[in-house]
Amino acid sequence: MIKPLVEQLCRVYTIACPACGAENPFPRYTRDVCRASSTGADGHPLKVSLRAEGDFPVWVGPLTFFWGCCSTCNFSGQVDDGDFRQWKKKNTTKYLSGFYDGALDNVKTKGTLGQGPLGLLKKGHSETDMYLRLLSQFYSGIYTETLKTAPAAGTLARSYLRVAWIFRDTERLYSDFDPSSAQNLLKEVKPAWNREIKPNSNYPVVPGIAANEVEALRFAIAYFEWNFQTLSSAAGVEDEMRLMTLMAEISYRIYEQTGDEADFTKAQNGFSGTMQKCLSVVNDKSIVGGAVNRAKDTLEKSGDRGRELRALKDSYDKNGPSETASPPPPPPVSKKSAPAAAKTPKADTVDAPAKAKPAVPAAADPPSANGSDSSVQKKVEQLDKENRRWMRLASTSELTGLPNSLMLKRLLLPGLFKAVAAKRQPLGCILISPE
Repeated sequence: MIKPLVEQLCRVYTIACPACGAENPFPRYTRDVCRASSTGADGHPLKVSLRAEGDFPVWVGPLTFFWGCCSTCNFSGQVDDGDFRQWKKKNTTKYLSGFYDGALDNVKTKGTLGQGPLGLLKKGHSETDMYLRLLSQFYSGIYTETLKTAPAAGTLARSYLRVAWIFRDTERLYSDFDPSSAQNLLKEVKPAWNREIKPNSNYPVVPGIAANEVEALRFAIAYFEWNFQTLSSAAGVEDEMRLMTLMAEISYRIYEQTGDEADFTKAQNGFSGTMQKCLSVVNDKSIVGGAVNRAKDTLEKSGDRGRELRALKDSYDKNGPSETASPPPPPPVSKKSAPAAAKTPKADTVDAPAKAKPAVPAAADPPSANGSDSSVQKKVEQLDKENRRWMRLASTSELTGLPNSLMLKRLLLPGLFKAVAAKRQPLGCILISPE
């Protein structure tokens, strides 16, 4: 199933494994042979174009030859990563020193014997089941990244996002494969993963195994937020706008699947923050050229998506979430409180992303458990009304949290006119209303 694709679409690299030293042939797409011609709001490839003659399976896409996984110990790296491909020829000491002491030796020992997270995941590298193969490869890559003393937030974020895409495409692309094989493997791997994952105080959430799209998206957005916080000053406003837009779209997708109020608030704040960032770029006279035009375009699209989000919430409030929507996840469990939770294990329970810090108190019983769901619902409605009232008094939009026309007329424009009159300079402004 794989060999014909490699011969038609790929170039093969022979790379020595940094852990066990075994040489492996890893296929990589030749230049421009595979690209996504249509994508979803969060970058999800919807239509793939292949510049090669022949009939190809529907599941062939950008993720097919993404990872290079050692056939001996399952150490995994991205084939597109030049540092991984050339680690033995260039910067050997620097590359190997990026891992925890003893981590690579442990991978060599356990992975070769089929033990530990990587050894167990190696069983999923099937030549005939692409759904199982992709999930096991991506989790192998994620775990390998956590063996580094300074794991890259962007790598973890993008990997979890791609795992979410795989789950999303279960029926569209992988309907010929049995998803239960992948789920059974992930359940088998999870105890060893949780036991051997390397601690890191910088993690916003402890890397774990997501068993569905929503859980994978929650991991992804946590690491994208960490990535955003660590952006260097050289990244530029365009990188910030793109990342903020992506995080807002991921939050939108989560709310679309869960219908949970907290997810709606997060998505709403995401689009609001993106619009504010775009407005600051448009109004910054030191920024010129294409960045301003792209900021205007992003501003308009974020406003449209904010309105769509509000319309979706109104629909959910009236009719409830769709039957295919995933239930809201349980509150995240902190790493410090994990021993207490371990006293009452449940074999079939899927872990939500576990907070690395700070400690999270135990969750209260759900309202339906103590018979107070009606009173809680009334309290939520009351707080929502009060929040809307205070937003109106503060002259901010209920949709985006941005200043509305009242604040514009009473505060912003008078102040702007005074500043212009004092400086005696031409006035130019752009007013875009999301309402």
